[in-house]
Amino acid sequence: MKSLRNVLVLCMVAMLLNACAVKNEAKDVMKEVGELKESVVETGGEMVDGAKKAVDDAKEALDKAGDKIGEVVDGVGESVAKAKESVENLVPSGDMEDGVEPSVEATDEGIEAPVDGAFNYESGNLKWKAEKIGGMHEGLIDITSGNVVVANSKVTNGTFVIDMTTINTTDLEGDSKADLEAKFQEEGYFDIVNHPTATLNITEVIDGGVKGDLTIKGITNPVEFPAEIIVKAEKVIIGAEFTIDRTLWEIASGNPVIKKDIRYWVDVTLVP
Repeated sequence: MKSLRNVLVLCMVAMLLNACAVKNEAKDVMKEVGELKESVVETGGEMVDGAKKAVDDAKEALDKAGDKIGEVVDGVGESVAKAKESVENLVPSGDMEDGVEPSVEATDEGIEAPVDGAFNYESGNLKWKAEKIGGMHEGLIDITSGNVVVANSKVTNGTFVIDMTTINTTDLEGDSKADLEAKFQEEGYFDIVNHPTATLNITEVIDGGVKGDLTIKGITNPVEFPAEIIVKAEKVIIGAEFTIDRTLWEIASGNPVIKKDIRYWVDVTLVP
């Protein structure tokens, strides 16, 4: 029994020691909690102070923005007032009544009036070029007369007469030149004795070009080619480049040496 009692005493002492240890640990924990609480309070205060400062700064910025907006609105109001005053000074009184728009008189200063009427040939030239196997020939032909009709500053139609008796070559000289020009007179070429003139009738002017009928040797075929046309009150200028198939007009149709295309360049000036 004595031994059992001693064992119980030892157990109680051990339990008391453990309880003391737990109590001390609890005190340490409570101390740490207190310190943590103080830290949290201190930090929270700093956060609150920072938030308060941010709010104050934002309020100050809004106040400044409000002042700026007020200045802009005032400036716009002043500009509108000045603009209104300027309009009132320009427009006669009475025109600014409610519902009545200011009257403005249009002027034609700097605007050219539409051009209408007939224009007659004044000057120009017609150049031709024909190629053959192993070479080519080129020359000039005189334009005898011409006229165009203009409506609303656009050419609508016209006629040009070409003097075929003046056809010449500019790439040859001497006997070679004379021989070729004499050949042009023959029936197999331009038959100039029977048909001394050729005619170009412009029947329609399209965007960037013209349509018409070309008569050579009494034979008429339709043509269409690009052309640059400038219309002014004092003159009309026409420039064009076009190609024809000579066989359609029976020009040297039996000559296999000459290529079938003849190219023309023409520029003319016409005046009222």
